[in-house]
Amino acid sequence: MKDDRIQGYVAGTVKYPERLSPEKRFRGAGIPYANELTGIPDAAALGMNLVRCGFYRMWPTDANGRACETSDEAIAKYLANVDRHLSYMRKVLDTAQANGVKVAVTGPKPGKWTTREEYGEHPYFQDIELVGAFREAWQRIACAFKGHPAVYGYDIVNEPLNREFPYDRIHHRDLMILMARTIREIDPDVTLIVEANADGSPAGFDCKSRYNFVAMTPIPFDNVIYSVHVYQPMGFTHQGIGQKKDAYLHHSYPTTQAKLDENLAYYESLIRSAYLSRDPKLRFMYVLSGESIQQVVRRFNYLREASDNLRDEAVVIAKRKEKLSAEKEQLDSLKKINVSLLSERNRELSKLRSSEKKEQQIVKDLQSKKSKYLSDKKKKQAQINALNKKIAQMIAEQNKKQKGKSSPQKQVDIKLSKEFAANKGKLPWPVNGTIVGRYGKHKHPVYKNVDLPFNNGVNISTATDAQVHVVFDGVVCQVVVMPGYNQCVLVQHGEYYTFYCKLKQVKVKAGDKVSCGDVLGIVDSIGGETGLHFQLWKGTASQDPEPWLL
Repeated sequence: MKDDRIQGYVAGTVKYPERLSPEKRFRGAGIPYANELTGIPDAAALGMNLVRCGFYRMWPTDANGRACETSDEAIAKYLANVDRHLSYMRKVLDTAQANGVKVAVTGPKPGKWTTREEYGEHPYFQDIELVGAFREAWQRIACAFKGHPAVYGYDIVNEPLNREFPYDRIHHRDLMILMARTIREIDPDVTLIVEANADGSPAGFDCKSRYNFVAMTPIPFDNVIYSVHVYQPMGFTHQGIGQKKDAYLHHSYPTTQAKLDENLAYYESLIRSAYLSRDPKLRFMYVLSGESIQQVVRRFNYLREASDNLRDEAVVIAKRKEKLSAEKEQLDSLKKINVSLLSERNRELSKLRSSEKKEQQIVKDLQSKKSKYLSDKKKKQAQINALNKKIAQMIAEQNKKQKGKSSPQKQVDIKLSKEFAANKGKLPWPVNGTIVGRYGKHKHPVYKNVDLPFNNGVNISTATDAQVHVVFDGVVCQVVVMPGYNQCVLVQHGEYYTFYCKLKQVKVKAGDKVSCGDVLGIVDSIGGETGLHFQLWKGTASQDPEPWLL
């Protein structure tokens, strides 16, 4: 080997991170596709700390479920599938981290698998475009999961298969080097997992002469794990467990009901054999028929230990049966709770769907009413403009009259103005109620992009037939009727004015002197709303009434 790094692998001097030291044992399994979110907690409960899962079945299929031929469209769909699976794998890694489990992430093999009589080979060893798509997929995966604590390493290709023919465009080892370099450019510290050729078989490291596979040799990188898949004896593998067709290979995982049944059947056969040969003379003859004293002792010790072991195993079986029975009861109890929770969840979901339908209907109704509101808004704006014009006209007339007043009368108005100003924040409310429309410019509460007309005062919602009171001593200037506001009363307090709108009955007339608290009239109901529109002016400038009220 010319490559110094490869020589390092052979010599055992290649560097590995502390987390991959031989002292740290990993125990785990492959998690079936689409079962990772539930399978990882189950694996952790069985004492596993490493699982293998990742990007399976990313290559697109046609309407009949057959893999698509290689094309630009198929490659685009392949990469789109990888992008969609990234978010799911993020949840898988987060679940693994929460359960103290590491994940060996398997890469997404591109292309359609083809089998021919003379050879079978993965297509990305033949098509350079598929190699480019595979490289881009790994770039996206490495960027998405860089630094995630649950990533144990990246399994570049699951069970690669590459035969050596003259027309091959890329060699198995070259592909591993290219993908390793691609990943390491993004995440220099991540562990890489390289599987042997020939579907990950141990023979893939040196089987060229027998199977015509490309023999695997180490690649020139540190922190690389070389992986093989061993399926012998089949009965002990995840694919062979529970297969009844090969009874002599049939085995079950420990601490399961299947294992308990298996042990019970085994020891029943032992007990049956012991019963058939229960005559103590037979045992005695077997012991004494030894060829030497040492063999006699060994046979005696064997029979005694076998008897002790059977008794001990019977105790273990009884305890295991008791434990499984307790676990079954617990699982049944949890199942009942889960069924109850599921039923409750379905009821809540039904309520939410019902509420969603109502909200959608409300939104639909509001949208249909929007055009009507905009039309009404124009009408309302015209009424407001007319009201503002009328107020300005009335105040202008009062100011004109002020100029013609005698000096003593002017002194009275100045005094009244000062007293009014001194009572800012202390004025009584003109009517008992709640402010529902504030001074100034505001957005519509439902149609957020629609501006409400500028409000020169405040709108106070109140009870039907509520009495309206003057907020300070003054003189009634005018009583007018305005469209949309019914009867309105303007009261002068020196240079200040208060304006009371939406009255159906008025108990004062122009020229009346009023004292704080006197009844001006009774509030009206207009457009289905009962309330008072109240304004406060200083000269020709409107004021926000809210800070003036007590």
